[in-house]
Amino acid sequence: MRVKRAAGAMTASVALACSVPFVGGGAAQTPDQSAAKKPTAASISRGQIVFNDYFCAACHNLRAAGPAAHGILAALLEKQKFPALQVAAVVLNGLQREEYMPGYRGVLTRRQIDDVSAFVAKYSGTKVRCKECKSPGDVQKASTPSRPT
Repeated sequence: MRVKRAAGAMTASVALACSVPFVGGGAAQTPDQSAAKKPTAASISRGQIVFNDYFCAACHNLRAAGPAAHGILAALLEKQKFPALQVAAVVLNGLQREEYMPGYRGVLTRRQIDDVSAFVAKYSGTKVRCKECKSPGDVQKASTPSRPT
């Protein structure tokens, strides 16, 4: 089945992402060790917001991200556990292989990369909901500016 093959190829690509430079678009950058620190609940919660705000859910599935995370085009994050440093390297540099993913260097801040890496590292390989995260309705209310009356 195509999806299983794609997931396997993505797994191999993710494993290599920490050691193989990003092809094109400048020199590869490696994530600093902050992605490997024990994340706080606030960091994981912010990571879920980054995951959804930057459309990770369009390609990746991860129940902890909420109801929109049903993508099947890339790594099926519920099927395999990924460590934070590996996630950070892929988010930072992207992948330029059979399975393409854009890098977010210059798009996301260091804190956003650390947060989304902590979120994915904690919940990849699982099918559980995020315990630290606000419900999608709460996130929407918090991010929607109030209108003057």
